[in-house]
Amino acid sequence: MRLFWAGLIFGAGYALGRPEGRAKLAELSKRPEVTQLRQRAVSTVSSGAKTGQQQLANAAHTVKDKASEKLTSKTTSSSDTVVQPAGARRGLRLPRPSPRRSTAGFDVDRSSAA
Repeated sequence: MRLFWAGLIFGAGYALGRPEGRAKLAELSKRPEVTQLRQRAVSTVSSGAKTGQQQLANAAHTVKDKASEKLTSKTTSSSDTVVQPAGARRGLRLPRPSPRRSTAGFDVDRSSAA
């Protein structure tokens, strides 16, 4: 099946690379069905983007509420200030790069390389 799709993609690329193929594509793109499908695709994508933004906002709000609940439960009743734990960091942590692999066991002579 992969070979079929590779052949189909190759054939489409070949056809679109030729002047006759580009002219045929321009002709087909002006048809009313294609315009209608393009408009449907745009509306589907925009509604999906709006839904995604709403879900992200809801998730961020939920996380913020849970974090504030944890902080308020950790504060003492005598003071109104929020105390962070000793090892706490603000913001998001960036992923650390993996350590470089050791060249132990290999004889690497860098003094002669110039």
